[in-house]
Amino acid sequence: MREAFEIAPPEFTCPRTLNDTMNFDEVLLALLARRPRSGYELKKWLDVEGIFIRASADQSQIYRTLRRLEKHDLVEHGIVRKGGPDAKIYRVTPSGADRLRELAEAPYEPPARWQEADFIARVSLLGPVSPRSIIAIVDRELEFRHEQMLRFRGRSRDDSVLPGAVSFDPDVINNLNAELDLYGRESTNTWIVWLEGLREQWIRQLGYDGGPS
Repeated sequence: MREAFEIAPPEFTCPRTLNDTMNFDEVLLALLARRPRSGYELKKWLDVEGIFIRASADQSQIYRTLRRLEKHDLVEHGIVRKGGPDAKIYRVTPSGADRLRELAEAPYEPPARWQEADFIARVSLLGPVSPRSIIAIVDRELEFRHEQMLRFRGRSRDDSVLPGAVSFDPDVINNLNAELDLYGRESTNTWIVWLEGLREQWIRQLGYDGGPS
């Protein structure tokens, strides 16, 4: 399975296409925008919270990414001495802040599966950068899922089997598919209800009137 967040290759340059899935560079940039952190502190966050957005990395990957971000003037570091070993503390530069604002305002294109991590990452990491973008992201997610439901629910399924090297029980296949289909329908319905509630909550909180941010 493809991870939602991949370590960008050495030839990574900014900017990239803004409606792509968030990459690991941008995850670290968003974390550093909230407060300066060391590579060790970033690793601690990723080891716990990062697993829910599939943004895990070892220490060497984190420092390679930080060096790349620094090379592109998106972060900078200072040395902090607290009695122990000197620590590099990284913070976002003005260019890095501009980059995050661009990302927060960029169009969101949902993945085929709502269970992918990109929606949660976009809302949780980029939403606070531009709170009104939360509504735009939720609106696009809702629109996409409703389109999927119209397109795929009620579709005919080809679950037929023919005699071959492996024997299949058609009843097993049909029963499994029926259960999986039911789970998919119910979980998608629950997701949509949750999105609608989230949308209403943020419309009230932001006093959103549907106009420009």
